[in-house]
Amino acid sequence: MEIHNDKIKQQFDLRSSSFDRSVYWVTDPGLIAAHVRLAGAPGRSLEMCCGTGAVSRGLKAAGWDCSGIDISAGMVSEASKHIHAQVGDVANMPFPDHSFDLVVMRQAYFLLDDGPAALREVRRVLKPGGRFILSHLVPFSSIDREHLRKVHTVKQAQMRKFHTTETLSQELEENGFSVRAHDQAVVRESVTLWMREAPELSEATRQEVCSLVANSPTDYRQLRRVEVVNGEIMEDWNFVLILASPK
Repeated sequence: MEIHNDKIKQQFDLRSSSFDRSVYWVTDPGLIAAHVRLAGAPGRSLEMCCGTGAVSRGLKAAGWDCSGIDISAGMVSEASKHIHAQVGDVANMPFPDHSFDLVVMRQAYFLLDDGPAALREVRRVLKPGGRFILSHLVPFSSIDREHLRKVHTVKQAQMRKFHTTETLSQELEENGFSVRAHDQAVVRESVTLWMREAPELSEATRQEVCSLVANSPTDYRQLRRVEVVNGEIMEDWNFVLILASPK
């Protein structure tokens, strides 16, 4: 786990100063608004694996008192410009029991070495009646699932598991949560930008990812609306937001 976490730190420290502009989904207004809708009435929130704190910025604007935690010191430095953020491991967080009304984790669960440990921590720090929003990039359906898995396996060497809406819901249910609602947000993403702003990858890997999307199977391209616009490879990215509460 320590070696894996060190690689995660290195990757995201390297990307921290440019992360907000490295892909559209990080600051996409529709995706952030979906989190705010599910969050409910304002209270005290924690963003796990907070990155630059983009979701928390949306929650803060809606009246939430926001904190964040991330393993990357570079990301925490960026997030601290907007919210209370600190360096830490989400599998062993330095917060008292029952500290938060809301916990959010976006596009990070697939990188965790010990997802169940992080979910135990969510249950511990949530107040009675608290909410957990787990959001993640997932396939639209079985049509794009296997090719998308291939794309992300090439792109993200630190990925521990490729997730679908079903696998995320199952992990929540198996680790002490009741799933209360699902929401969806579709982001029009530039694969070209995604690769251009990925300094941790070799040029060959970046080209391979672009080629995998540009030359993807016909049904994948149709479902995800793959096209080249002004030299940019564009496609739709599907984010699921799962609202859950401890059992």
